[in-house]
Amino acid sequence: MMNRINWTELKPQIQQVGRLSLPAILTQITTIAMQYIDSAMVGALGANASAAIGLVSSTTWLLSGTIYAVSAGFSVQVAHQIGGNHDKKARDVVRHGIASALVVSAVLCLIGLLISHPLPGWLGGAQKIRRNATLYFMMFAIMLPFSQLNSLMSSFLQCSGDMVTPSILNAVMCVLDVIFNALLIPVFGVMGAGMGTMLACAVISLTGAWFCCVRNPRLRLRRKEKTVFDAKILKTAFKIGLPVAVQEIAMNSAMVAATMLIAPLGSIAIAANSFAVTAEGSATCQATASVPPRQRSSAEATAPEITSWRNATEISALPWAQS
Repeated sequence: MMNRINWTELKPQIQQVGRLSLPAILTQITTIAMQYIDSAMVGALGANASAAIGLVSSTTWLLSGTIYAVSAGFSVQVAHQIGGNHDKKARDVVRHGIASALVVSAVLCLIGLLISHPLPGWLGGAQKIRRNATLYFMMFAIMLPFSQLNSLMSSFLQCSGDMVTPSILNAVMCVLDVIFNALLIPVFGVMGAGMGTMLACAVISLTGAWFCCVRNPRLRLRRKEKTVFDAKILKTAFKIGLPVAVQEIAMNSAMVAATMLIAPLGSIAIAANSFAVTAEGSATCQATASVPPRQRSSAEATAPEITSWRNATEISALPWAQS
C-alpha cells in the first residue's frame, strides 16, 4: 500500500518553496518582460528594426551568462557566511565581489564595444540591418557594468534573506524601461530601445547598491572596517562560478549558432526566431525557479535567485564550495 501524503508535514515545505521561488519567478518574468518591451516597441518601426535586435540578442545572452556566473560565485559565499552568523566575513565577500565584478564587466564592456561593428556581419545579417544591430549592441555593451551590479546586488540581498526588495526593484525597472523607450525610440529608433534599457538598468542597479551596501543591516559596508585582500575568496568564487559559466556559454553559444543559420533567411525570419525564443523563455522560467535545489543540476543549484542564508547548509555541501 502506498504511503499516504502527510499534509501537515508537506504544508510548511510548500510554503517555503513558494516563499523562495516567487521572487525568483517574478525576477525572471521581469527579465523576459523587458525583452518583450524592447521587441514590441521597436516592432512598430518594422521588421528590419525587430530583426536588428534579434540578430544580436543571442550574443547579448552569451555575455549576460558570464555576468550571471560571476554573481553566483560570490553570492553563494555571502549566503554561507551569513548562515554561519559571520556578518563581517560576508561583508568582506561583498567588497571582493563588487571589485571583481566591476573589473570583469568592464572587460566585457570593452570587448562588446570592440566587436559591436563587425558582429552583425559575422552573424550573417543583411546589410540593411547591420547599422541598427551595431548601435543596439553598443548600448548593451555600455550597460554591462550596470547589469553586473544589478545582478550582484540582487543576489546579495536575496542571500541575506531579503527576497522582496530585488523583486520590487526589477518590477520598477520594467516600468522605467517602458517610459524611457517611449521617450527615446521615436527619436533614436532601435538605438533608443537600447538606451532606454540601459538607463532603466543603471537607475535600478545603483538603487539596489544603496539598499545592499547602505540600508541592509547585515551587509551594509562600515567605513571603520578594514578589508584585506583575500585570494581564497576569489578562488572559491572561481570554483563556484566556473560550472555556471560553462553551462551558460554552452547554451547561449548554441543560440548564436542558430542565429547564424537563420540570418541568411532574411529579416522576417530573424525577427520571428527572436520572438519565439523570448516566448520560450517566459514559458520555462517559472518551472526552473520553483524546483528545489536538490532536484536541480549542481550548477543551477547555486543560482542566487533561490539562495538565502536559510539554505546555506545545502550550499556548503556542494563539492566545489568546499574550501
